[in-house]
Amino acid sequence: MTARELAKDPHILPAEDGLYTNVLDLHYHQWDAISQTALKTFEIAPAKYKEEKDNPPEITPQKQQNFDFGSAIHMAVLQPAELDKWFRARPEGHPNSNAYKDRVAAMLADNPFLRILKGDNYDALPRIRDAVWSNPDAAALLEGAEVEQSGVATDPTYGFRAKFRLDIRNPSLGVLADLKSTTDARPEHFGRQMEDLRYYRQAAFYIRYSALLGLPERDFAVIAIEKDPPYLTWVHQVPDKWLVAGEEEMDLLLERYAECERLDVWPGYPGGLHELQPTDWQMKSLELRIEALRGQEVAA
Repeated sequence: MTARELAKDPHILPAEDGLYTNVLDLHYHQWDAISQTALKTFEIAPAKYKEEKDNPPEITPQKQQNFDFGSAIHMAVLQPAELDKWFRARPEGHPNSNAYKDRVAAMLADNPFLRILKGDNYDALPRIRDAVWSNPDAAALLEGAEVEQSGVATDPTYGFRAKFRLDIRNPSLGVLADLKSTTDARPEHFGRQMEDLRYYRQAAFYIRYSALLGLPERDFAVIAIEKDPPYLTWVHQVPDKWLVAGEEEMDLLLERYAECERLDVWPGYPGGLHELQPTDWQMKSLELRIEALRGQEVAA
């Protein structure tokens, strides 16, 4: 399938299933369709998903800045020629001063969707881009790839629409790939992040719904970029064991999601009295604390 541009209203879910190229991430997030991110909230409790969907939580300035920096990293790596069109460094001056506000207003007058980053974040972008591209495995995935494509497909079993955003699609290698920031890109650490943040299920989700649009890629990789200098990068392939687990989890969650939609019932936690047993590591910590207390003496 060839990706196409949306003629208008990029913030509205397209009426036709397909792959689209000119959609900013902030517009994509407004599309009203199930996503792998929504499934993570739904997994915690359907009631949480429903609440966040009906009453989106307010985004704090710090959280917005973190989100914008992540988006800027994607653009710096994947679409560097577009970076200054959508992101700029904060102008000089105190944020509460009239002069600062006037400078920001002038910047936004040219592009109301412009996002303004802290100076140190903006200055880091070229180093992050170069760090990723200097990694041979990352460069091989990026060379000749199609990037930042937003897709929407209708689930053939349940009829609801699902959305996904492909960071990287390399048809010549048959691979879909994602950029992820991390504190530690080494396998022993990033493997835990893969599980905790459900990246393996995201991979399965993207492969499934892109296949419904006729995309042939069945392999998935993650380019892990460390958040701090020198922005070390490691490329991890997501093997079949992860993908099979992601498929099984996704099947169960989508079945439950469809049932909640059908009945318009969104349960919270299971309830009932739960005996909060300490884990093995907590027991070890308790034993060490008790031993330390026994060894304490009152000074004369």
